Amino acid sequence: MVAAGRPNSDYERGRITALGGRLVEVHCACPLDVAARRYAERAGGSHPVHVVTAVSAEFLAEFDRPVGLGELIVVDTSGPVDIPALAGEVRTLLAAPV
Repeated sequence: MVAAGRPNSDYERGRITALGGRLVEVHCACPLDVAARRYAERAGGSHPVHVVTAVSAEFLAEFDRPVGLGELIVVDTSGPVDIPALAGEVRTLLAAPV
């Protein structure tokens, strides 16, 4: 299961917690200006229902930290990510005894 949430939203934190089971959070970290640029670059190819084509670094700052539930893996996404290694780390944490 993949869930996303804003760290300062009690509502979203409550909904994620209500899922139950073991939680592993993968927090993708990169500079806010890089995230804003990437968003704008990808927005051009989005479905027309997605009307927001640019977001500011200030807006993205709301998501610039982990939600803080469960085990945490922080991934530097300012460059390439080793997806197989990351998936292995998630599987290891999910399989670990409670």
